[in-house]
Amino acid sequence: MIVGIQFGELNGTIEYNDSKAVVNIEGPVKNDIERYLHTSRKYWIPESQRIDDFRIDTAKPVDSLTYFELALCTLFDKLGVYVDWYFKPPK
Repeated sequence: MIVGIQFGELNGTIEYNDSKAVVNIEGPVKNDIERYLHTSRKYWIPESQRIDDFRIDTAKPVDSLTYFELALCTLFDKLGVYVDWYFKPPK
């Protein structure tokens, strides 16, 4: 999985493959993104359609594709990094 990212005038990508994330962007934001993706956090995972029926998992975003995608959803809020879900890598 590859997504495009943008931080201010900087553009780059994050590639996820088999519990490994490769961040390709210039500047100090690269270290912030890598730290964010390798830090354990809590995930509220629904068990049914009821609002109060969920479990809390603690994991690193790179532990699985599901956690990785959930972490990307909060990347803008936490670091100001925009994620382009429709990014098409050049061939």
